[in-house]
Amino acid sequence: MSEPSNWPLSNKALRVKVPKHIEQTLAKHALSSNIYATSIGYYPSAEKHEMGRKNHDDYILIYCSEGQGYLKTKLYDGPIGQGDLFVLPPQTPHNYYSESSDPWTVFWFHFRGKEAHSYYEYLYNNATDTIIQTHDIQTLAGFRELIDSARSSFSLESHIYLSSLLSHLLITISRAITRRVTSGSGLDIDTIQAFMRQNIDKSLYLEDLARLSHVSKYHFSRQYHLLTGMTPLQHFSHIKIEHACSLLEQTKLSISDIAYQLGYDDALYFSRVFKKQMKLSPRAYRKSLIGRD
Repeated sequence: MSEPSNWPLSNKALRVKVPKHIEQTLAKHALSSNIYATSIGYYPSAEKHEMGRKNHDDYILIYCSEGQGYLKTKLYDGPIGQGDLFVLPPQTPHNYYSESSDPWTVFWFHFRGKEAHSYYEYLYNNATDTIIQTHDIQTLAGFRELIDSARSSFSLESHIYLSSLLSHLLITISRAITRRVTSGSGLDIDTIQAFMRQNIDKSLYLEDLARLSHVSKYHFSRQYHLLTGMTPLQHFSHIKIEHACSLLEQTKLSISDIAYQLGYDDALYFSRVFKKQMKLSPRAYRKSLIGRD
């Protein structure tokens, strides 16, 4: 486990290290094994707080709600300010400290789990730098709830509850980042995807979708991929195949009829696209549904 600092605690501060026997149970429990905290804390106005590690085996998250600090890693060497958040993955040599002239107030936790890396990747999916800016009230409220719960976390059940709060907080932060990036990109993803669904029976081209955002098709494609992880036409294909699955489950339409309803002139081509995404042909997919509730 990555040891937290030994910064002297004030009356309002908190530092909780999860007992080893509870941590071992959390790592195996179905409700917490994906992600759980190994230590958690809150340092208000943390004068002279500093920490350096050459090696560590947890993910370390620090959120600065007030004041100023400094972080140095291989990828980042610069200030940390109000609303800034960063996560250090395992084996990331680092140094950070609170600025003496305006000491930072930080919420922090160390976490691990079977899906810890997936949460880390999900959080940084739309972030373009080591430092994530989270100037929203919901994020601060989430950290406060986490700390309030940690103050009375003594049993296994309370630590499982902390795991659920931790998972929810990371996803909430990621969603806030996505909304901010989306609003700054000029792309209204909800409107674009609604247009795709309304025209699911047609063959759309990149120009058709870019026209909705009044930008060039090249800029549109880059921004869309940044926000969703797929190109616009890849996403449109996924939406078509999702609908095909629904038709295969809920109707007795032939494969050719389903292909036609989704704008495919060639049923064989539709089958190839379907199999590439679902790993089964449409006919095999329908057969796999037999006997299922």
